[in-house]
Amino acid sequence: MAGRDYDRIDKWVERYESINTTSPHSHLMPILSDHHDSNTFSYERSWEDIELMLDKAERKKNYHRFEMSKVKPKSKEWIIHARNFKALEGVVKTLRWTLGDKNVLHPLE
Repeated sequence: MAGRDYDRIDKWVERYESINTTSPHSHLMPILSDHHDSNTFSYERSWEDIELMLDKAERKKNYHRFEMSKVKPKSKEWIIHARNFKALEGVVKTLRWTLGDKNVLHPLE
């Protein structure tokens, strides 16, 4: 990268750091995360709501696992079920972590 490119990047970082200096990476906040906007979240979910969602997610995950076993591996239909199964694994893990499952240390690992 040429020196000019580094200068442009530095100016870009300085501009975004001047907008919000609460974090050393504040220039990335508008791009990476919107969870700091408290108006977006109601925080009105009960533990029962979360447990019901976990039950639904586990059922759907099991459905997709079963459907994968019924079709030819690597077919379009199998790939759709596999994608949904993997996505629901993440949902289930996150909901279990939220509920305090001692077997889930961190939902992103």
